[in-house]
Amino acid sequence: MKKKICMIGDDRMEKNEVIDAIEFLKKHKTETNKIEVKTASHGFPKKCYDTFSSFSNKYGGINIFGINEENDFNVEGVYNLNDLQKHIASMCSDAMEPAIRVDILPMEYDGKNILAVKVEELAQNKKPCYYRPKGLKNGSYTRVGDRDELMTDYEIYALQSYNDHIFEDTRPTKRAVIEDLNQEELEKYINKIKKDKPNFSKNTFENA
Repeated sequence: MKKKICMIGDDRMEKNEVIDAIEFLKKHKTETNKIEVKTASHGFPKKCYDTFSSFSNKYGGINIFGINEENDFNVEGVYNLNDLQKHIASMCSDAMEPAIRVDILPMEYDGKNILAVKVEELAQNKKPCYYRPKGLKNGSYTRVGDRDELMTDYEIYALQSYNDHIFEDTRPTKRAVIEDLNQEELEKYINKIKKDKPNFSKNTFENA
């Protein structure tokens, strides 16, 4: 089966955008719903797919590799820019469903090499984006403040219903009968329709 690939928009990430994000982190000592940092001084982080999923499913955002949140957001640098880029590109293409294309920017800050990755929000009909090895249920994330949270069953269902053009307010209700409706309001509605559509008045109440 041919793998789906979702492209991001034309908004390229600039160095100033990354610098502004780092300065915000250092000043406020917190990540945000659109800024995430990962330590990567000793190798590719074991878990970063959750942020790629949540950014894709929510507002988009920037993931900066080489900054340690636990160490007062100190810039520590990354182990190897080239290898890190390859790991990220491979994960986004082969491990995320649908595959995503991100904007990757290697740069130097405070004399250390860091890597910024910009993730765009996916179109509504492409969501949810999830980590394939964990599956749809356990690999779909959403951004809540500065955290990546697993999507609930309902959130996943709501997105899939949108994609499948399922609208709950128009879906027939099983075992429903005419007596379940407010008869007074129903008669008002029928009378209104009769005025707007004369041919409708030819129908009996039962047929209507």
